[in-house]
Amino acid sequence: MGTANAPPHISYSTAMPHSRLLNLYQEASYTIFPPAQSNSFKRPRPLSIRVGKKIDISSQFPERPGKAHLISACNPFSIPLGPEENLVRQEFLANQLSRAGLVYWPAMGHDSSHFWVEPSWLVWNAPDEQIEQWMWAWQQLGWLELDIEGFVLLRQLRQSQS
Repeated sequence: MGTANAPPHISYSTAMPHSRLLNLYQEASYTIFPPAQSNSFKRPRPLSIRVGKKIDISSQFPERPGKAHLISACNPFSIPLGPEENLVRQEFLANQLSRAGLVYWPAMGHDSSHFWVEPSWLVWNAPDEQIEQWMWAWQQLGWLELDIEGFVLLRQLRQSQS
C-alpha cells in the first residue's frame, strides 16, 4: 500500500457523477458514537445527523465546543473498495489524526437501506485547511461540517488544490 502516510492513487475519471454524489450525501444519515465521560459509567447515546439539519450542539456535546468535521478515507472518489482496504485506509487516517493531536470519535455514514455503509471520524476543532489537505490526500470528494451553531453542512473539494 505504499508508505505509511500515503494512500494509493485512484483515478478521478472513474468517480461517481457529481449530481448523483450530492444527492447521496443529502439522503444519507450519519451516526456519531461519542465516548463515555470519564466520570460516568453510562455511554452516551449515538447521535444521528443529516446534511441540512441542525442539532443542539451545546446540549449534545457540552464538553466539545467548536466545530467538527465528519471525514472518511474510505471509497476514494466514491469508488467502492472492499471492507479490508477501507479499514486499512481508516486506520491510516486515524493515525494522522492522532499525530496531529486531535480529538476524534467514531462515526458511520449509511443510506436508508444500509446498502452503503461507510466508517468515518468526527474530528473536533481541526483547521479547515488541514481537513481539506487530508481529503485531497485520501481522494474524498466531500465531507460534512458540523458548524459551531449546530448546522450540518456538506463540504466539497475545490477544483484544484492551491
